[in-house]
Amino acid sequence: MLLLIAPVTEELVFRGGLHEALLRQVRPRHVAGTLGANALTALAFAAAHAANHATLLAGLTLLPALLIGHVYQQTRRLAPCIVLHALLNASWLLRAGVNA
Repeated sequence: MLLLIAPVTEELVFRGGLHEALLRQVRPRHVAGTLGANALTALAFAAAHAANHATLLAGLTLLPALLIGHVYQQTRRLAPCIVLHALLNASWLLRAGVNA
């Protein structure tokens, strides 16, 4: 679930949906607009995780979400975001001592 379904689903919704919609509202190469789109998407991502996790754990998703958002803005492709998301989830699982 955390290594395949969640990364695919969440990246489709947050990057392919929300982030892309926000980016379409700003002028191309407008730094403040693209940073804002990434920040709003990352905040929405963290907020969505707050529904299933403690607030601290949900907050810890903010920095990785910003990183994935940066990758999306550079490539405008979901595949690299999905792979990065799965790798980040795998590293969390390994760190927590969970066998994936």
